[in-house]
Amino acid sequence: MIILAFGGVKFFLFNPLFLYIIMFAASVVVIIINHYFPFIEKFLKILYDFFRNVLHYIVGKENLIPENTPWFWGILVVLISLYTGYILFKNKKIPFLIPIYMGSFLYYWYVYFNIAYFLLALFLLLYLILLGLDRYSHLGYDGVYKPWMKLPLFTAS
Repeated sequence: MIILAFGGVKFFLFNPLFLYIIMFAASVVVIIINHYFPFIEKFLKILYDFFRNVLHYIVGKENLIPENTPWFWGILVVLISLYTGYILFKNKKIPFLIPIYMGSFLYYWYVYFNIAYFLLALFLLLYLILLGLDRYSHLGYDGVYKPWMKLPLFTAS
């Protein structure tokens, strides 16, 4: 990342015309957006207030505004889902799921005790099933499941 940033700075130092063109184009685009789409300013203010409220909530300075609660939990669920998808389908290292899920459920337990206890138990059960499937998935279907696989072929005919 640092090499990429350094390369960009070096490029603009040796070719300042491109920098001037980009700055001019960005200024024109911002003026057009500000003139024809004034609701963008309201949207950015709402977005800024949301992130400021969430940051103050995480730090502990103020409570989360009730209208921000579903958005906050939705963002957390999306981030955890992306992490889970990456671990399950790309990385294939299932033990990396424990820290993120235990941390999120412990935080959820701090906020909503009764629901989080059930969800933590459900996660641990599903995690053990996933761990077992991962451990025994390399065995394949050699002779073990062949009668079960032939059964639907006879009933479909």
